[in-house]
Amino acid sequence: MIRCPGARALAMLLGSLVGVASLDAANHPSIVFVLLDTTRADRFGSAGAGHDTTPVLDHLASDGAQFVRHFANSHAPRPSLPQIVSGRYFHPSILRPFEPDSHPRDYPFLEADPTSRLLTDVLRDSGFQLLGVTAHPWVDPASAMGRAFHRLEYVEAPAKRGHAEASEVVDRAIALWESRPTDRPTFLYVHLLDPHTPRWLPGTAPEFLAPGSPWQQRFGPDGEPRFGAERRRWEFTDARDFTARDREIYRAVYDTLLHQADRELGRLI
Repeated sequence: MIRCPGARALAMLLGSLVGVASLDAANHPSIVFVLLDTTRADRFGSAGAGHDTTPVLDHLASDGAQFVRHFANSHAPRPSLPQIVSGRYFHPSILRPFEPDSHPRDYPFLEADPTSRLLTDVLRDSGFQLLGVTAHPWVDPASAMGRAFHRLEYVEAPAKRGHAEASEVVDRAIALWESRPTDRPTFLYVHLLDPHTPRWLPGTAPEFLAPGSPWQQRFGPDGEPRFGAERRRWEFTDARDFTARDREIYRAVYDTLLHQADRELGRLI
C-alpha cells in the first residue's frame, strides 16, 4: 500500500488527458469510481477501525494508494462533490438544483470558475464512455456533473426507506459494466447511500453488538433513537442525551450498514 501525502491524483489525471483526441480500450484502462456517501474515514479497517467493517475496500487499499491528507470541502455532499470532480476547493453546485425555499439552499449568485473543468467533462471529451448509477437523487442527468454521462441511472426507493440499498445499486452497476462498449475505455460512477440516514438494518439486529443485546429498547429499525424526539425536533444532530451505551449501539448500526455496502461492492470490484 502506498500512503500518499496529498490528493494529487486528480490533477495528474486531468493533466494527462487534456488535449487527447480519442482513447482506445486496449491501451487505456477503464475507471470505476465509487462514492460512499456519509462515510467516516475512521470506520474503515485500513484506517484503524476496531471492527472488520470494510474487508473488501481494505484489501483494495492494501494493493493501492491511500491519500491520507485529503480533506473534504465540507461535511455535506453539495459543496464536497464539486471539489472531488474539479480539484478546486470551491465550485458552485454541480448537482440537481433545489426548488425555491428548499433546504439546504443554493446561492444562485455564485459563479463558476471559468478556468476549472469537471472530471466528467474531461473524460467524455477524451473519448471515455461515461456510465453511472446512483442512489442519490441529486446526481441528475440534467446537472452540471450529470450532463457528461452517456447513461446515468437513479435507483429509486420507497420514500420511507429514503434511499436504495447497495445491493440494488451494485446490481445495476454490474449490468452497466457488462454492457459497456469494448472499443473505448469506460468511466463507471457508483454512488451508494447505505451509511446515510435512515439506516434500515439488513438483518434483525446490528452486527458488532453482543448477541441478545436489547438495542431495540432505545432504537428503531431505521437506526434512529426512540427517545429525545422533542430535543431533535429543533436540532436533529443534538445527541447530548445519548448514554455511552446509546453511542455504542449507534456506532454498531452505522458500522453494519458500512459493512453491507463493502460486502456488495465485493461483487463489483
